[in-house]
Amino acid sequence: MEMTDLLQSYDIPTDSWSTKSAVPHEVNHPNVAVVDNKLYLLGGLVDGLVVSGVSMNLVASASSYVHDVTSETWSDLAPMPNTTAQGSTDLTSKFKRVATVTSSFNPKNATLAEFNAHTREVALSRIGNSTTCNKDNFRVRKLFENLTVEERISYTDALKCLMDLRAKAPADLAAGAKSQYDNWVVTRINQTLTIHLNANFLGWNRWYNWEI
Repeated sequence: MEMTDLLQSYDIPTDSWSTKSAVPHEVNHPNVAVVDNKLYLLGGLVDGLVVSGVSMNLVASASSYVHDVTSETWSDLAPMPNTTAQGSTDLTSKFKRVATVTSSFNPKNATLAEFNAHTREVALSRIGNSTTCNKDNFRVRKLFENLTVEERISYTDALKCLMDLRAKAPADLAAGAKSQYDNWVVTRINQTLTIHLNANFLGWNRWYNWEI
């Protein structure tokens, strides 16, 4: 795992990257958010003291900075408070709010239940003051065995509906697809680079499920 002070910006209209003024110090996994055309970099991981027999010794940094996108300049911010410094990307700037998830979650030894709890904590930390999406109507994914009888019936009815509908995929793309359920599987395989390897993941799935 390497440190870097490289800052690059992606421009959507021109589909191009450009290099910006370097971060004040090399860092890995900083907390980053953009508010009012300014980029906030809070904490992150930096190289710690060299320890014999240890190839990598990363420590949390409390150093924080703000980058003015217009003037291309960095300014110091107050360091993160004691015990809150960490390396992650769990920030949001929606509704001009910057927040980090401060649980003691450790992905190296976490149980499935702890992964679920941490994921929910991250999601809740990103919900702003919206009338349509808030912590009270936030939906939790359930295992099939935890569904009610009515929910199980609705789920299997939805699958049967897809299996009864004729496939829409072109024959040259999916010769074996006979139903909309086959389409669902084939399309996900065909579009996996678009679906799974970038930030389109949730948006793409919601759109596709709505389309079918």
